[in-house]
Amino acid sequence: MNIAAIDLALEDGARFGPARARPADGDNQAAVLSAGPKQVLAFLLSALAAKRRAALVAMTGVIGRSAHEIGALMGICEDGRSVGSFSGGCLEAAVVAEAIDVMTEKRARLVRFGEGSPYFDVRLSCGGGVDLLFQPLDETLALAEGLGILDERRPLRLALGRNGGVRIDRGVAIRSQWIGDAFIAVHKPALRLAIFGHGAECEALTRLCGAFGADVALVTPNADLLQWARSRGVAATALRRPIVPATLAIDPWTAVVMLFHDHDWEPPLLEQLLKAPAFFVGAMGSRAAHEKRIAALRALNCSWRARARLVAPLGVIASARDPATLALSALAQIADRYRGLSA
Repeated sequence: MNIAAIDLALEDGARFGPARARPADGDNQAAVLSAGPKQVLAFLLSALAAKRRAALVAMTGVIGRSAHEIGALMGICEDGRSVGSFSGGCLEAAVVAEAIDVMTEKRARLVRFGEGSPYFDVRLSCGGGVDLLFQPLDETLALAEGLGILDERRPLRLALGRNGGVRIDRGVAIRSQWIGDAFIAVHKPALRLAIFGHGAECEALTRLCGAFGADVALVTPNADLLQWARSRGVAATALRRPIVPATLAIDPWTAVVMLFHDHDWEPPLLEQLLKAPAFFVGAMGSRAAHEKRIAALRALNCSWRARARLVAPLGVIASARDPATLALSALAQIADRYRGLSA
């Protein structure tokens, strides 16, 4: 994670809080509000490195409906800047004000907003209520370790004490929850797509993943596509033979997508990829193309259990033909599967 880049983006106008105007640039605003745990931890480390007071806030409970899941994080600096959110924007100003008060008092605080809250003037537009644990920060060790864990694509279990203190939990909790006097905020690694293929579909899906916030590793035999991807900072590898690159790391939070028009590339690659721990392996093409693909995998002695893992036709939109629609269809299917994964 490039902490300097996040700090620069904030300095460029993505500032929030009661003392600052919201930026005119809607893209900057969305990037800050929709930040994940990596961005929150990096922001807090940057603030503390600059000798500024900061607070980490975690959503520990929900009454009724909520725009975010329990365990969601928000980072706040003493100057009113913030990263992350707990609502569609109706709650963040109050959270920033509360966090600055917590920084001054230097004590952790559990606060309810919405239904059942003493703050009758702060209401959630969707109804219900949320419980938020505010933690003033005075050291960076747990934050830096947590950021390293996410960079290594391991599940993060961040323990926030009811009475203060932030540490890395060494337990095996798979969901965010209270355990004793500590709230364990559990976050799985970011969604990553390993895209194999050539053509406009690869470009469309890579672009869409960038907007969505998913990591991408592109593997292609197409030199122009390879150059295009690398020029945009995408991790791209040239495919010379139908062999999965040894440098391509596939973990349980990686989805593999086959976007070949020349389906001859697919069977030997899939025979290898279906043995990997990816949570999703899907391939573009018609039902007739898929039947040939399955027959080719059978000829390679690929087990029926492995073949059954293959998702095809790809996507949630039936018979999507143009690249943009196919990319949207595939990413929606993958994001839904990823959402159901535990840590």
